[in-house]
Amino acid sequence: MKKELLLIATVIGMTGCSSMIAKNVDTLKAPTGNGALAITTLFDISGSYPCQRFYLDITEKLNDSVENPRLAAEPIKLNFFPDADTKYVLFDGIKPGGYVLKELRCYPAQGYVFNKNKSYLELKGRVDLEIKANKITLSKGGFSGEQDGNGGFSFRFSEEGDNQSLLKQTITPESKVGWSFY
Repeated sequence: MKKELLLIATVIGMTGCSSMIAKNVDTLKAPTGNGALAITTLFDISGSYPCQRFYLDITEKLNDSVENPRLAAEPIKLNFFPDADTKYVLFDGIKPGGYVLKELRCYPAQGYVFNKNKSYLELKGRVDLEIKANKITLSKGGFSGEQDGNGGFSFRFSEEGDNQSLLKQTITPESKVGWSFY
């Protein structure tokens, strides 16, 4: 029997989808010519937050058109788990270049569905990213979410605040040997 979750989602514009799992900087390998992407994650949650995992896709731009870029057919699939104690997610091994992030998906625990029959909730929008070789790209925006005492919850992507400064403070120099920030 599937249980339904009530959603009170706050959407402030954004994106995402699927399968390279986020790392913490303790597992970041020495740079080899690829880049990394760091995104703040600020979750105020307790108990069982309905979003068990978030998926996002970043799609490579194949040309330099700002308004109408031609995109690669297959996105790079990224995912992370929401955690109140973790202040960022880090993805490495990304080929240098321009990327577009278009949606973020929240997936519940197995056996749960949203809004009567959906297996996920999504936020749509657009964020342009530039990945540089041997550099950690610091996202201008960040993911956040919270849970209230009535079973409601929210998740969003926002470019408000100084996410890049927070990332620089959180990702310490000792843990990123050979990497620099972009």
